[in-house]
Amino acid sequence: MSARRTPNLDLKAIGARIRALRGTELQEELAPKIGISQGQLSKIESGRMPPALETLVKLANRFEKSIDWLVTGHETH
Repeated sequence: MSARRTPNLDLKAIGARIRALRGTELQEELAPKIGISQGQLSKIESGRMPPALETLVKLANRFEKSIDWLVTGHETH
């Protein structure tokens, strides 16, 4: 049986992309719209916590970006 490997994710880069998308909107405003607390959003943006898949889906829909872009910074076609 082979062990599953998880990709090395750059959590700080993911957080920076989310922070850039948020722009001037406050964490306190965005967090409830995507179903998480302000504290969780803060941890995600600072790279201290990975975003859950559900959170990535909500962010992708809200900002009209792909999950690929949120995670890697690259669009896939």
